Amino acid sequence: MDPVRIVRSTADVSLVADSVAGDAELPTVVLLHGLTQQRKFWGPVIRRLTSRPDHPPVLAVDQRGHGDADKPDHGPYDVATCTADVARLLDQLSIDRCVVVGHSWGGWIAVELAAQQPDRVVGMVALDGGFTRLADLGEREAVRTRLTPPRLGIPLDDLLERISTGPLAPWWSDEMRDALLPTFEVDDEGLARTRLGFDRHMQVLDGALDYDPVVALEAIACPAWMVRCEPVGTVEPDAALLRAAGLLAMPRVLRWAGAVHDVPLQWPALVAGVIESCVDEVGAAERPDGRGDA
Repeated sequence: MDPVRIVRSTADVSLVADSVAGDAELPTVVLLHGLTQQRKFWGPVIRRLTSRPDHPPVLAVDQRGHGDADKPDHGPYDVATCTADVARLLDQLSIDRCVVVGHSWGGWIAVELAAQQPDRVVGMVALDGGFTRLADLGEREAVRTRLTPPRLGIPLDDLLERISTGPLAPWWSDEMRDALLPTFEVDDEGLARTRLGFDRHMQVLDGALDYDPVVALEAIACPAWMVRCEPVGTVEPDAALLRAAGLLAMPRVLRWAGAVHDVPLQWPALVAGVIESCVDEVGAAERPDGRGDA
């Protein structure tokens, strides 16, 4: 089933989402991309997640500044604002029960949403993000400098060549290319840049540097799947992951050796399986007769 494009205004911005209908008794899977990405990034995961007849409804969201969503030059782009955007979108779409899935920066939005809306968020998946506090990585300006992205401005074919020969090289495919192409725009000179743009990227990064997920993690009562992507041979678990496991009421902690950061593109079937496991755990909504499928 092909996704349906949805546009909704939320406060000062319009967000865009792809919606795939599914079993109405199951919670909607809400997919939140990482920094610079967009909703089509989830394409490989969505195709696998919706391959069986009894799949859950799915909603992949372009968050403010990203993809086809509005891009205010001066923000705000802090975690609280971006979380409020998603909550308003769910209100407008009458989604009152969901499993929220965040990748990288989107993991913080997922964590915050799960903490703020326990009646709505019945399960959460954070993929290589959401549990790290950037302030723990060092002095702010040093961390900011280290995480500053390149300004790009290179031919699109050259950019795709860089990506296809990088960490994702063993898994590169036309499907992955299609998932990444909407991340970029090409100017009149044929040079590609992210649609988010450098200045807005830095505003989102500053919002992430200001965010501390500890309070939110302590408040999450639903099953919370936390996935860390790490090099093969890593012995000691990540300190932030251990801290999150101790704060969460129902932690489900996974360490994926050999996974790259963009694991939804690398191993979309595995990511879809984790999401399915979360949906299966929280079960179908209770029916009027007081029974559920879980």
